[in-house]
Amino acid sequence: MALLIDALRRAGVPAAAERHLPAKRSPKGLGQGQVVESFVLLSALGGECLDDFEHLRRDQGLAALTGYTLPAAPTARQWLDRFHEPGLLADRPVQGAFIPLESAGVAGLREVLVTAVRAFVATVPVASEATLDVDAHLVESSKRTALPTYEGHRAFQPALVSWAETGLVLADQSRDGNVGAPDGPRRARRRGLRGPALRSALARLGALRLGRLPG
Repeated sequence: MALLIDALRRAGVPAAAERHLPAKRSPKGLGQGQVVESFVLLSALGGECLDDFEHLRRDQGLAALTGYTLPAAPTARQWLDRFHEPGLLADRPVQGAFIPLESAGVAGLREVLVTAVRAFVATVPVASEATLDVDAHLVESSKRTALPTYEGHRAFQPALVSWAETGLVLADQSRDGNVGAPDGPRRARRRGLRGPALRSALARLGALRLGRLPG
């Protein structure tokens, strides 16, 4: 954890969060950079839900490494809720694929991600070509807003663009998961991986916003 915390701070991830995420309503409590760092640590330590923050908050060694106590689960949940803008879901259909526009908070997180990737590229030698792996997967959910999928359960279907040679996630996109069955996924995959359509899809996902990345 000491190495991860040091890498995050040297890469400027907490500082980028302070710059790009919407300002907090109150100056009290943890800053935006500290909360982002807390979520990275939660994931790295095997956390599976917000309630796992409660276990980490009791770790005095971790608090000594970070210089603060990680957020309580209710605080973390309230922080996540601020990324939700109901107005962006006004055109959500009852059936069919739907990709909402990014909220201001999510757009800010994208800039934080770009900061991390650029820090990696500036430090680690990379090849002259990059393979971008574009993949959508179903995440089962019991939330009322999750729609039925072609596999028969309710889910969301985020899409990720990862840099295959490094494993880094370059971009992501949230969307509902009710792709038509049974040929829908195959048809979408064929359509999405052809020439101009692929470039257009990558542009929409934001993978091409990274500027002068090799390849």
